[in-house]
Amino acid sequence: MISLHSSNLYFFLAATADAANPVIFGKDLNTWMIYAVSVLGLMSLGFVWTWGTGFLRDIKSGASNDQPWQ
Repeated sequence: MISLHSSNLYFFLAATADAANPVIFGKDLNTWMIYAVSVLGLMSLGFVWTWGTGFLRDIKSGASNDQPWQ
C-alpha cells in the first residue's frame, strides 16, 4: 500500500506540474532532442569513418579478405 506523507506530497505535485512544459536542467525538451540527435549523428559518422578506413586499409594491404571461418 502506498502512503503519501506531507513531505512527499509537495514533490509529487511539483513533479506533475512540470508535465505540461517539461524542463530538464533548465532546457526545453525540444532542445534535448536536438542534442540527442546531434550526438547520435556524430557517433554514426565516427562509426562509418572507422569502418571505412579499416576497409580501405584492408584493400590496400593486398592480403586476402576471406572470412575467418573460410
